[in-house]
Amino acid sequence: MMMNGPLIREALSQRPGSYFHEVVHTRGSDIDRVKRLCLSALGRFPSSAEMKAIGEILPLRSSSQSRQSPVSRPLAEGLQDVFWAYLNSNEFITVP
Repeated sequence: MMMNGPLIREALSQRPGSYFHEVVHTRGSDIDRVKRLCLSALGRFPSSAEMKAIGEILPLRSSSQSRQSPVSRPLAEGLQDVFWAYLNSNEFITVP
C-alpha cells in the first residue's frame, strides 16, 4: 500500500518549494486551499458534503476572510491530513 510511501511523504512535505508548502503559504482563503488540494489529487473540486465535513474539523476561513499571513501550524497539519486522505482515497490512482 502507498498510504505512507515515499510518493505520499513527498506530496505531503512542508519543506519550502514543495507543492504543499506553496498551497499553505500562498495568500488566499482556506477554502481555496482545500479546493486546490482536492483538484491536484483527484482532478475535481471537493463536493459540498466534503467541504462540510472538512469545515467541521478545521476552522476554514472564506474568501472574505482571506489570510494575509501563512496559516497556523495546526491548520497546516489539518490541511496535510485532508490532502493525505485525498491521496489515499479510491479516486486517486497512480501509474508506475
